[in-house]
Amino acid sequence: MKQRLSKKAKGNAANYITRGKALKRLQLSLPDFRRICILKGIYPRDPKKKSEGTLKTYYLAKDIQFLSHEPLLNTFRDIRAHRKKIARAKARNELGLVKQLNKTMPTYTLDHIVRERYPSFRDALKDLDDALNMVHLFACLPAVGRITAKRVQNCANLAKQFQYYVACSHSLKKVFVSIKGIYYQADILGEKVTWLDPHKFSQKPPGDVDYKIMLTFLEFYECLLKFVNIKLYLSMGMAYPPPSSVFETAKGTAVQLLSLSATPTGVGLTSKKHDDNKQHASKPGGNVSSEKVAAALSAVTKHVQEKEGGEDEDEEENENAEAPSKKQKGDGNGDASAIVADAGDGEDDDDDPDDSTNQKMLFFGCKFFLGRETPVQVLDFVIKSLGGEVVTDEEKSRNMPGLTYWVIDRPKVLGQARFDVDYIQPQWVFDSINAGVRLPVSFYSPGAILPPHLSPFVSDEEGYKPAFQEYIDRIKQGDPTIMAENAYYQAQNMHHGEDGGRKQGNEEEDDEEEEDDDDDGDEKESDVEQSEDEKESIEENE
Repeated sequence: MKQRLSKKAKGNAANYITRGKALKRLQLSLPDFRRICILKGIYPRDPKKKSEGTLKTYYLAKDIQFLSHEPLLNTFRDIRAHRKKIARAKARNELGLVKQLNKTMPTYTLDHIVRERYPSFRDALKDLDDALNMVHLFACLPAVGRITAKRVQNCANLAKQFQYYVACSHSLKKVFVSIKGIYYQADILGEKVTWLDPHKFSQKPPGDVDYKIMLTFLEFYECLLKFVNIKLYLSMGMAYPPPSSVFETAKGTAVQLLSLSATPTGVGLTSKKHDDNKQHASKPGGNVSSEKVAAALSAVTKHVQEKEGGEDEDEEENENAEAPSKKQKGDGNGDASAIVADAGDGEDDDDDPDDSTNQKMLFFGCKFFLGRETPVQVLDFVIKSLGGEVVTDEEKSRNMPGLTYWVIDRPKVLGQARFDVDYIQPQWVFDSINAGVRLPVSFYSPGAILPPHLSPFVSDEEGYKPAFQEYIDRIKQGDPTIMAENAYYQAQNMHHGEDGGRKQGNEEEDDEEEEDDDDDGDEKESDVEQSEDEKESIEENE
C-alpha cells in the first residue's frame, strides 16, 4: 500500500521557507541574517503559490540549509556576545575592561566566500563591474557617519591599483564623460569590464540611504577586487601591492599620477616573466606597424627627391616615386595625408592582427602637457593607458623638446604660444580613444566650438548615425578629401565667431541708437511742455 505523504511535505510548502522560520533555524538576528545573505549571494524568492500568506518574505529551503553550514555564523554569534559584554562593562563604568574587550573583538575574513562564489578567475571578471562601481563611489565619499576614513582610503588604494594595471597592460578601450561621472571600458583577458568613476567634487552623502546594506556589499567587493588585482598583477609579472613611488604627486596640484617607466617592450613595469610571456602584454609597435612607418618615411623622401630633382631623374624613377605618394596622399593634398597618418595608418583591415595593438598604443611617442585647469588625474590615466607620456610642470614644458600636445581648457592660450605644439581641449583625448584614431586637432583648438561628444556604448545598428560619426568613419578609411572639408568647417567656425562679434557689435549700436532716439523724444516732449507753459503765462498776463 502506498504511503500517505504528510502535509507540507511536497510542493511549494516544502521548497520554500519564510524569513521568520529561517531566523529561528539559524539563530540569528535580522541584521546578521541580511548580512550573511548578501555575502553568500542568497536573495529572496517569489513563489507562485505562497502557502503562508502574501505579506511574508520567502527563501529557498535549500539556500537556508546551505547557510546553516557557514563558518561565519559562529563568528557572528561570538561578535554579538562580545558586544553584550562591552555594553555590560560600559554600564558598570569599567573603562579598562571596555578597552581590553575592544582589542579582543572577534575578526573574520571573506576569502573562502570569494573562492566559493567564483570557482574560476573568468567568473570573477564577469562580475567585476559592480565591484568597481562601488569601490570608486566610496573612494570619493567623505568620512561621515558609518563611512570611516580607513574604508575610504582602502577603496582609493584598490581603485588606483586597478587603474595602474589597466595603464600598464594598455587594455583601455572606451571613455565617455557624462553628468554622473566618467565611464570606462577595458578589455581584460578577453572580458569587457565597464565601470563608472564619479567626478572629483565634494560629495554630500544623502540621508535616505541605508548605508548598512551598502557597506556590507562594499565589504565583499573589496575582498573580491583585491583577489582580482593580485591575479592580474601576477599575470603581468609585477609585484603586488605596487610601491608607493608608483603614485607620484604632481607639482602644484593635489592629485596623484601614475608613474610608468618607459621600457623597450612598452610603457609600464616589466619583468623577465613578462617579457617571456608576451601574449599578456602589449607591444608599442609590432613588425607590421614598423613596416608601415618605414613605408611612410620612404614615400615622403621619394616625394621630396621628386620635387628637388624631378627634371634630372628618369621617367621610370618619377613613376616609381609617384606611385607610393599617390597611395599615401590621395589627391596630392599634403595636409590630407598628415591627417590620414594621424589616423593610425588610415584603413581598418579586419585581416590585420595588429590593429588592436596599434589602438592600444594610440598615443605612443606623444608627449602631453596637462594644464592645471584640466582633470589631470583622469587625463593622466587615459593617456598613459594608450602609451603616451604626461608632463605637468609648466615651467619646464615651455622649452621642453619633443612636446607634441598641450591640453588646455581655457578660451585662449596664456602667454607665448609654441608653434611646434598642438593646443587642444581635453575632449580631443576622449574622442580619439573612442574613434581609435587621432582626430584632427583643428576641431578642438582653444576657444573653438567643440563637436558632439558621442557615446561609444551606442551601436549603429539602431539605424541612426550622427554626422560626426560618419566624418570619423571617413577619417579611419583614409578619405583624401577629408582635409578640404576640415578646412571648410574650420573657416565656418571662424566666420561664425566673426559673425557673432559683428552681431554683438550691431546689437550694441542698435541699443545706442535706440537710447539716442529715446533721448531726442524726451527732449521734444520737454520742449512742447515748455511752449505750452509759456503760452499759458502770456495769456494770464494779458
